[in-house]
This record gives sequence, C-alpha cells and structure tokens, in this order.
Amino acid sequence: MAITINGNGTITGITSGAGKILQVVQTVKTDTTSTSSTSWSDLSGLSVSITPSSTSSKILVRYDVTAGTFGGAYSGGIRVLRDTTTIYLGDAAGSRIRSSSWCWSGDYNYQMWLLGNEFLDSPATTSALTYKLQFMSGYSGYSFYINRNYNDGDNANHARVPSQITVMEVQG
Repeated sequence: MAITINGNGTITGITSGAGKILQVVQTVKTDTTSTSSTSWSDLSGLSVSITPSSTSSKILVRYDVTAGTFGGAYSGGIRVLRDTTTIYLGDAAGSRIRSSSWCWSGDYNYQMWLLGNEFLDSPATTSALTYKLQFMSGYSGYSFYINRNYNDGDNANHARVPSQITVMEVQG
C-alpha cells in the first residue's frame, strides 16, 4: 500500500495509525540578543513545552535560528536540550565542540546564517517536556548575534529576522 501525507497532517497507508501528527507547539523569537561567552547558555525566548499523550509517541523537533558573527573567521553555535539533557549533538572528537548547528564567519561583518535542523526524539514518557536552545560564541570576547548581523546598520541593506522552535507529537 502506498503511504500518503495528507493536507490535515495525517499519513495514510499505515494501518496502525503510526505517523499521525497529534499536536504541534511553536515558539517564535523576534527580538535580538547576543553572547560573547564560550560556554553554553540558554537562548531566551526559544523554548517550548509539550506533554506527549503516549510513551510510544515520538517528538519531531525543528528549529531555525538566524545568526551573525564578527567577520574574519569567528564562529558560534546552537545546541538542543530536552529538559536538562543535551540531545542531537555531533560526536566527541578531541577539543572540538559538540553542537547541533554551527557557523564560521567569512571576511565580512554583514553575513547572516540560517542555522536549522530537525530530528525525531524518543522521550518514552507522558510527562511534560521542555525543549530549548542554547548558544555560544566560538571565540571569547567576540559576540555571536541572534536575529541580526554584526554590523546591524540602520539602513535598507540590513535586516532583523525571526527564529523559531517547533515540536510535534508523532503517534508511535
């Protein structure tokens, strides 16, 4: 039998009902913020709570964060937590930072990156969960900006943009 994704968010062709989207929760951040710390800290305004209806449910986590750094090989990143547990990270390798998304600047102060990912989490609980984003600068003393670029000049060549985190309960 063919599997079809319907306009109402359900999937047909799966006889068990698995794959249906049961609930969707989103948080949008429109203001700007920055950090110059090389330690992870909460990215205020980008957390979302959801209570799964079944222990067999999975949670689809999607996020998009627009960021900027000082030009000339500076960097910063985003990581995802479920409550206090970091999830969806790259492997540990030497002194490299384990992150969910990362950007490295070029030679210009005007660049912005869209850092986004999605993944399917299996929390195996019916307790309330909070998914949140943290951020950090890759270089001490150099800021990593959210929803704006480094220069952020007040003219038509610069922009302010939103970021978001969305979670969806997927029937198991």
